[in-house]
Amino acid sequence: MRVSVVTIVAIAVAILIGCAGLFPAFIRSFEDGRSAAEAIVADGKNTVVDSTLANVKAELATANALVMALTADTMQGSFVDSIRAITTVSEGVAVTGIDIAFPDTKSAAIVVIGTAPTRDALLSFRTRLQTLFAGTRIDIPINDLAKNSNLGFNLRFTIKLP
Repeated sequence: MRVSVVTIVAIAVAILIGCAGLFPAFIRSFEDGRSAAEAIVADGKNTVVDSTLANVKAELATANALVMALTADTMQGSFVDSIRAITTVSEGVAVTGIDIAFPDTKSAAIVVIGTAPTRDALLSFRTRLQTLFAGTRIDIPINDLAKNSNLGFNLRFTIKLP
C-alpha cells in the first residue's frame, strides 16, 4: 500500500515538473503569436497598402459589373435565340448536343452534334441552318457523310456576336 502511494506521488511530482518545464515554452509561443498579430495590424494601417487595396477592389467591382452586363445581354439574347432557332429547324434529325466556344470576343464557334436517319436528311438540315444563319459556312466532316443511314454528325460553324 505504501509503495503504491509513493509511486502515485512520484508520478504526480513528475507531471508537475513536466508542466512547469513546458510553461515557459507556452508563454514564449503566446507572446510570439501576439507580436505577429500586432505586426499584421500595423501593416494594415499602411496607407499605401490601403489605397492599393481600395483601387483593386474598385477595379474588381467595375469588371464584375461589366461581365454581368455582357453575360446578361449576350447569353440571354443571341445564344438562347440561336439555340432555339437550331432546335426549330432540326426536324428530321436528332440534335443531341450543342457546343459553344468563344475563339475571340466577336464570334462564337458552334458545333451541333446529333444523328440523322439519312444523308439527305443531314444535308437538308445543313441547308436549313445555312438559311437560318445567312452568310455562315457550315462544315460537315466528310466522314459524317460516309454512310447512307443512321449518320452521326458534327456540324461546325462560326457566328458573329453583336
